[in-house]
Amino acid sequence: MKIETIRITNFRNIARIDLKDFSQTNILLGGNGEGKTNFLEAIHMLSALSPLRNVSFHELIRWGENYFHLHAEFGGNMIELGFSEKKRLLKINGDKSNKAALCGLSPVTAFLPSDIDIVAGTPENRRFFLDRALSMIDPLYENALRRYYRTLRQRNAQLKLKPREVHIWDKELVLWGSLIITKRLPFIRILNQKVQDIYRDLYGMDIRIRYMNPFRIDGGIEESFREAIRTGAQEEMRRKHSLFGPHRDNFIFQWEEKESSSFVSQGQLRALAFALKLGSVRSIEDYCGKAPVLLIDDVLLEIDAARRNKLIGMIAGKYQTFFTVTSPDILKGVLSDPAVFHIAAGSIEKAK
Repeated sequence: MKIETIRITNFRNIARIDLKDFSQTNILLGGNGEGKTNFLEAIHMLSALSPLRNVSFHELIRWGENYFHLHAEFGGNMIELGFSEKKRLLKINGDKSNKAALCGLSPVTAFLPSDIDIVAGTPENRRFFLDRALSMIDPLYENALRRYYRTLRQRNAQLKLKPREVHIWDKELVLWGSLIITKRLPFIRILNQKVQDIYRDLYGMDIRIRYMNPFRIDGGIEESFREAIRTGAQEEMRRKHSLFGPHRDNFIFQWEEKESSSFVSQGQLRALAFALKLGSVRSIEDYCGKAPVLLIDDVLLEIDAARRNKLIGMIAGKYQTFFTVTSPDILKGVLSDPAVFHIAAGSIEKAK
């Protein structure tokens, strides 16, 4: 997978950028707030149709303008995305399309400073990580996720208003929830092995991902889900909230059979977050047969130099990569023949 060209108009602080001739390894060099992350976000939008940060499409429009437009030649496909107050347009190879058609087409994985929240934050962060990775490669998963959460909202409303009639939503909840769990389980197994290998190379420590479900799966997933709802019906009515399903799933990390992360350093947590994302990259590659483009946004500084260099060695030359840095010294001597782009005030220029 490789980005050949990209054109960005009225996106965040970028008025207009038209670039080509990217290398396998690319460094975006500039101060804080100059537009480095915005450039990465434009790439991510063209791959996943979602921002890197939790904002609406309206907030992505450059101040004073009424639309943004993105266009790229990406893995042999032409992808175009436009948005205004009145219209949203997605085209793939010149034809109008939808989000489902993007699944697995041009995968991208972003490595962000906030990734540490996947490791040290709430179960919601970990579910979001899983959902984003699987939605990128599996349109059935993305569809099931959307339908499940719509049903969940309706079921929770029923529990508050007429709890005795909540059963009318159980069939759909079990149908879509079981499909989500069915797809999460094998992905977690593959991810677990990838992360184990990466983290062992870095620290010589064993680490394991353990998936946790709010109900015991004894036999089939659908049957177990239905039984959990049946036996927990009174408690759900008392609490007026759905207590069972993939919206309550979690996965935890075990260091040398210990579940707490309190005894590991910030650098180790940061390295684990990187290993988790890199493990997802390798898992996505196994699933769809394409090497994702990597967007690495200032996540290496808190990892010691020796392990930082080892992590970079795991990806250099294997994936097209875009690094953002504020100083060229951070990656000096580590990368072979990278293309360097200077970014300032939303403008970008390739170094000669």
